[in-house]
Amino acid sequence: MNRSITWLNELAEVFDADMINMKDSDVKRMSQDYYWYSPILKKQLENRYGDCVIAPRNENELIAVLSFAAKKKISLISRGGGTGNYGQIIPLDGGIVLDTSKLNQTIEIKEGKGTFQAGIKLGMIERTLRESNQELRFFPSTFMKSTLAGFIAGGTGGIGSIEYGTLWDEENKLALTIITMEETPRNAEHDDIFSNYVQTNKLRVSDFNWNHVTLWWLKQHNNDTYLQGRFHLDHYLQQVKHYSLLNSGKTKLISSETTATVAGERDV
Repeated sequence: MNRSITWLNELAEVFDADMINMKDSDVKRMSQDYYWYSPILKKQLENRYGDCVIAPRNENELIAVLSFAAKKKISLISRGGGTGNYGQIIPLDGGIVLDTSKLNQTIEIKEGKGTFQAGIKLGMIERTLRESNQELRFFPSTFMKSTLAGFIAGGTGGIGSIEYGTLWDEENKLALTIITMEETPRNAEHDDIFSNYVQTNKLRVSDFNWNHVTLWWLKQHNNDTYLQGRFHLDHYLQQVKHYSLLNSGKTKLISSETTATVAGERDV
């Protein structure tokens, strides 16, 4: 990492010390996702890191970071839970890793919709919604670590999508607030800059690499329950054999001591 860059010396003058992290091990960790699943990406990205991590704690601090980066022409990449597999969050030219984990508040929950900040984890949303007998319509298998904004920016669907579709289907998302990365950042929810731009150019949210989502509404369905658990394969095969015999069927079974993971089975 190149620590001779002059703008790094200005950070302490502009932002609270609690927001800034320049410890090498932390910066390297926050600059990574699961890109190394691919041997090709591992070779291309294994030595790519940011120069520092900045973690805004509220929307005003987020706007200040974006403005600072735009004025100084500093590369900036947003990081949520870091659960992606394709290197989307890895800085290619140093710069700022924007840690959204402190933007994690629940703003409001009503019947059928909720408002949350960008960095809240989907697992936390699920736990909070259960208090009002509601659930998310769908979520990725990494929901305990994945953040809301990360799911919108880099995800599509998940457990529950067979019935409810993807993020882009009607009523699965109700509103987004996007803050642009400019010297004077703009809040797209208020003046509809983002919506007009997307409609005019026939784009989707995933076409943008800045994706600073402050708030998001998501419809929930309170009659759906998804089961995540573990089962022993031998026990499962015994059940298959039992019901096959009851139906006079012949099933070839393979015995195994493997413990498998099942996600997304409907609880009926």
